[in-house]
Amino acid sequence: MGSNLKINNRYIRTCRQYLRNQTVTAKNEMKNSVNFYRNNAKYGWQQGTRLAQIKKYDKFQTTVLKLYVSAIKTKIRASDLPAILGALGAVSPFPGGTIAGFISGKLLYNLIKKFK
Repeated sequence: MGSNLKINNRYIRTCRQYLRNQTVTAKNEMKNSVNFYRNNAKYGWQQGTRLAQIKKYDKFQTTVLKLYVSAIKTKIRASDLPAILGALGAVSPFPGGTIAGFISGKLLYNLIKKFK
């Protein structure tokens, strides 16, 4: 009894190349997102530092102001909603929170795209 299932080597090579391409694309997207948010937060941190110097705040008030301005200056891109909600779901105590967060982020992103 032989198996009638024959695996085409060309198909395997194509799948392997597709996976490599998707891996590189995902890595580049993550790197791009990290740089985008890091730069926005850094810019907000610098503005908070300058404002604290102008108002002559103490160290605690300066730190709170820096955190506040960094959070305000960090803009969330619609394309990053699935990843952000997935990460929030990962730290939630609910089982399956990552998947539910990612799916809800995808739905929100599609709604935003549709109404633009």
